[in-house]
Parts: sequence; C-alpha cells; structure tokens
Amino acid sequence: MALKDENKISDNGTFCGEPLLGLSLRGIGYVQQCSQIKYIRGIPKKGTVDGLNINDGQTYVDGVKQELFNLKFDKWEDVWNSEYLVDLRNKQANGIKNPTCELCYHQKENSKRHRYIEHSNKWSKVYNKNTPYKIELRLSNECNLACRMCTPINSSIFEKNMLKFKRDTNEPIPDFIQKAYIEPSEFVNDLKKQDVKFLRDKMDSIRPLIENATILEIHGGEPTLETTLWKVLEEIDLSNKEFIMYTNGMTFDQYHVDILNRFKKGRIGFSVDTCDESLSYHRWPADWKTIEDNILKFGKSLKQDIIVNFKITISVYTMFRLTETLKWTIKHFKDDIRFEPSIDIVNKPAWLNPNIVDFNKRQDLVSDLRRFANKELTGLDLETRKLYQRRINVFTKHLTKRDMYDSIPESTYGKYSKDELDKVIYDQFKTFTATMDKARKQNFYDALPEFKGVL
Repeated sequence: MALKDENKISDNGTFCGEPLLGLSLRGIGYVQQCSQIKYIRGIPKKGTVDGLNINDGQTYVDGVKQELFNLKFDKWEDVWNSEYLVDLRNKQANGIKNPTCELCYHQKENSKRHRYIEHSNKWSKVYNKNTPYKIELRLSNECNLACRMCTPINSSIFEKNMLKFKRDTNEPIPDFIQKAYIEPSEFVNDLKKQDVKFLRDKMDSIRPLIENATILEIHGGEPTLETTLWKVLEEIDLSNKEFIMYTNGMTFDQYHVDILNRFKKGRIGFSVDTCDESLSYHRWPADWKTIEDNILKFGKSLKQDIIVNFKITISVYTMFRLTETLKWTIKHFKDDIRFEPSIDIVNKPAWLNPNIVDFNKRQDLVSDLRRFANKELTGLDLETRKLYQRRINVFTKHLTKRDMYDSIPESTYGKYSKDELDKVIYDQFKTFTATMDKARKQNFYDALPEFKGVL
C-alpha cells in the first residue's frame, strides 16, 4: 500500500501504523497485530476480520473455524503477508472500522493509533512489506504478581490463584468470573499439562525475528523472568536497536541494566500505580519497598539515552491515590531529564473503570487534582510542568463523563441501556472485588479505607 513519507496522514478515523510495522507475539505462540486489540485470539491462516466472532475470538470462513498461525511452528513471513493482515491494512487505510481496534477508536487522541497519525514521519519511512520493523515479545505467562487488571493468560500467579480458588470454594462462581478468569486459567494450565511449550522454549524459531528487528518491545508476564530471552540479548549486537520494556520492578537489577545499556536507546516503563503498601492490594503480592529500592538504585543507573517511564494505570482501586503517587515521582525524578510519567485508565475489564464511582464524588477528585497541579507543579521547569499537566488532564477529562456508557468501549455490553449499564458494571465490580478478596485473603476496605462511604 502507498504511504506518504513526509506529510502527516490525515485521520480517516481508522488508520494506524501498528500492523504496518510489527507483530505482537503471545506466549503460547499466537500472533496479533498489536497489544491493544480486542476479541481476537490470533491471526488466522485464512480469512479476514470480517469473519471474526467476538464471542470466542476465532475467525470463520463459510462457517468453518480457521486455524491460527503459531510461531512455534509457522514462518513469520507467512504471518506478515497473511490474508488477514493485508486486508486489515487496506481497511484501515480506507476508513473501514473493525471490532478489534475498538479500544483505540474509543480513546481517540490518547490512543496508540493517534500517535502514528501525529508522528507519521517517525514510522512511514521504515515500513517494509517484507519484514517487521518492530517485534512485541510476550514469551510466556510467567509472572511474580497477579495484578487485578491483568488476566491469567499473562500471569502465572493469577492462573494458579484462580485454579486454587475454584478448588477451594463451595459457592457458585459468577458467569463473568468463570469466563474472564477461570476458563483462561484452565486453558493455560491444560496446555502446560500437555507439555505444550511457550515461545520462550522455542527461542530458536523466533531468534531471527529478534535479530532482524530494529525495535524490541519486551513484555511479560514479567520480562525480567524470561531468562532465555536475556541470554539471546547477551549474545547479539544491540548497538543499532531500540527497546521498549515494561516491568513491575520486583526483580529488576544490575544484570538487566547492563544489557539494556548496550541498546542504542530505549524506554523502560515501571508499572507502578501507587507508591505505598496499598500496591500489594491491586498488584498482589507486590512489595512496594523492594520496588522502590530497585527503581531508585537500578533505574537511575540506566544511560541517558534511555527514557525512564513511570506507568500509572488508574483503576477504581488507585484513583484516589494519584496525587501521592505523583508527589513521589516529583520528589525522586524532578531533575531527571530522562523521566516521564504516564497515566493510563483501565477500560477493560469495565468493572475496574474509575467511573463506577458516583459522578459528584468524581468531581470532588477533579477539584483535588487541579489544586494539586496548581501547588505541586509550580517548582518544575515549564516543559515538565506541561507534561504532568497533560497527563493529569487525561484523567480529569475521563472523570467528567457522566455514565459508563461513554466511559468504556465495550461492545459486548451493547444489549444494555444507558440506565442499566451503570448498575450492571457496578454489580460486577462488587462481585469481582469480593471474589478476588476471598481468593487472596484480602479486604477492600482495610486496604483502601478511602472508599468507605464511597462504594
């Protein structure tokens, strides 16, 4: 497809550079066009998004479910030039929406898609129809945490916790908990019992992709636990490569710093949402003190060409602690030119979206955040102050949406009216929270007393 090299691409409502640049690898070998997509399990060997069933994530042709590409066995060249991806790229270039990109359509100017439109000169020159420029590596579900906004597909601790809960409980498990957490746990666990290998166990099959890509985006599970990947990175030339990596910080140390400093440049994101011991509630069983020590000791040892990104994911659990978190970042990184805070809002699962809280309570929080910005940002240089303010504005804008209908991109809730949706999702939040509390022996109000009288 023809791309403009120099000028910004006008936003036709669907265009995105992500499927033009890279592949997103899943731990069990499946491939997606990016990490933000929804409803699909992987790229099919035949068929297009027109045949996608959003209920099971599979693609059908003439009523027949299609086999998915798996990079443990299939060639990446076949995936890159597949009927599915070629058709998707053309759809996006021609303004045709598809359900997998629903999240970015909803987020609009804050979406990953929007970045490609605003900064087309950064990627249009490197598009190559023959090979991916970027590889997103998710090599297994091994993780040392079970964050409440995550899934068992991406966390071995979550997987084990849900399986134990199912064994131990004598009560019926709600359908949405069964579908979202129990069934994925059983799916991954069954694969392990069958000795089905993760991609990390088939590193030879994807090593050429790693060696040829210019940008390596390293995810987990928890990426610092992927020892086979780090062994490959030890052995190859990284001097002309860039990296993007997201870690919970629990096991990040000097070994990882030494390898990352060999890259030409990069970005490391520490996924830390609250800077206190409440972190262990929503990112169970995180230890804030360990993470803080690792960030301050090893994060500050990264070279100047590596951006240090503090990734704050705001769910309903963390919404009232944002100001204290930002105070921590200002205290420790105020004069660090590499540092950038980022704020993301949980849209999926919908029951963790902050807007389940009463609208008036949310407007009180908006006022608190504005007072915080007026007071705490004044000592920062102009550009840093603007950066913080932009991040805060993303959240305050979200909080001003009155109902859940406008707050989430979930087409799976389409059968409910606006009036019904608020109650449905609130009830799911209460059920989910009570279920996780029981599974993890935690207590919502003990961990987060600010919610007494609020939820």
